[in-house]
Amino acid sequence: MDYDKLVKLVNNMIEDLFPNGTQELNDREKALLIYKKLTNETTYDFELLESRKRRGPVNLLMEVFDVFINKKGVCSSLSQAYKLILEQVSIEAKAVICDDGNEVLHQLLMIKDNESDTWYFSDVTRGILYKNEGLSNFSYGYDRCNLINQKMLGYLPECLYDAVYNRETKKSGELEKLNSSNLCDLPTNIILEDKSNNIKV
Repeated sequence: MDYDKLVKLVNNMIEDLFPNGTQELNDREKALLIYKKLTNETTYDFELLESRKRRGPVNLLMEVFDVFINKKGVCSSLSQAYKLILEQVSIEAKAVICDDGNEVLHQLLMIKDNESDTWYFSDVTRGILYKNEGLSNFSYGYDRCNLINQKMLGYLPECLYDAVYNRETKKSGELEKLNSSNLCDLPTNIILEDKSNNIKV
């Protein structure tokens, strides 16, 4: 399994999602369709979570493949799959690490809204686990972070993805041990409260 094969899987999903192309959709509409597909068709991998708690081996590339092939994952692989799909339809996204009080740190995305020049949080993992919360986890700001106990720590630098996917890099492909020193500061233009969740596609 390599990055080129992963991109092919991403493109296959995009063709399935957008058979008529994306020209008639804005970025929020595209992102929501991707979010809905992932939350409706993917399950949470509790067995892998237990391995994480035991500090078991990590192979993020294979875990991202698992999201596309076996339709299951944990927050890191689910977020990375979500990020890859968004980027293929020209939507900028960053993987954010947060402390939500659980045994292992949590990963979600922040997505750029070019129309308003702001970022919003989007948590596909929480969308899978908490169906009863509707679209509340698709697009939200700091107000909801406080409500659901998510303390945002920063976002992962792009060089880590180059290492994971072995994209034009001399790095080995192993993800470095995550700690606060290799996280980037969050931008200042993240929304406080999202008032656009009435979007329909």
